[in-house]
Amino acid sequence: MKCVKCGSKKFETKQERASVEIKGEQIDYIADMDVCANCGLSVASDDQMHTSYVNASDAYRKKHQLLTSTEIIVFRSNMNMTQEQFAEYLGVGVASLKRWENGSIQEKANDELIRLKCSEEKLNEQLYDLESHVAGEIYRGYRQYDFEAFANVVVSILNAAPSPLFFFKVLFYVDFLSFKRNGKSITGLMYSAMQYGPCPSYYRKLKEDLISAGWVERSGMHNLVALKKFTPTHFTKSELSIIQEINEMLAQKGARYFYDGSHEEPAWKNTAEDELISYSMSQDLRLIQ
Repeated sequence: MKCVKCGSKKFETKQERASVEIKGEQIDYIADMDVCANCGLSVASDDQMHTSYVNASDAYRKKHQLLTSTEIIVFRSNMNMTQEQFAEYLGVGVASLKRWENGSIQEKANDELIRLKCSEEKLNEQLYDLESHVAGEIYRGYRQYDFEAFANVVVSILNAAPSPLFFFKVLFYVDFLSFKRNGKSITGLMYSAMQYGPCPSYYRKLKEDLISAGWVERSGMHNLVALKKFTPTHFTKSELSIIQEINEMLAQKGARYFYDGSHEEPAWKNTAEDELISYSMSQDLRLIQ
């Protein structure tokens, strides 16, 4: 290759910051360029231009939480499918899939489709919504799931019960005591009779939701620490009273008290393993009256 400006044939490949407008937004990305060692003129080959196009598209996708080209390819590879097979599995045209893998930005609806069909985490989220709908109101405590309520209750108890093994048991008592006294849960969570006691259904996803939403962060291998403060204005007076009562007991008796007590509750003992626990069983709570 010969420099069109100075005639030099000596070039060095470098990465440079670049910016391009995509869908009305200015997007910064990294571009591979061949730079003349003599005069500094930057040029790009066809392959480098394509790579820059993909890099810019992926920068836009990451900003808008869309799957990148590589992530789509990885999903397809993990399923051991050709482009034709994967397109058929998704129910889209193979030409569209090829464009997405080569840098074209997919619509949000198509991104959701890929995640739903390929991501275990996304599938669990859909299953939780479906199970919640099918199970009926009594398994949610006659309240729709409220993430803000869930997150606030968790951060209120994390200092005394930083491990999910313990704070989910405390959360169980918050919701079931609320139902017993007020006829409604506080968070709208469903609870299952797990091997180690009552626990919210899809508890792993719930924990990851707390982290991704910036409410908590990991501390060590298992514990969580709060990043946001408890917001009392999210709750009614009666709900605040219950949250405060549970926190006072937690401070006096410790998280282990709730963990051990949950294993003596008829709600857990009389529900088959992995089955949903009915809030109607809150009337038989033993640890707290």
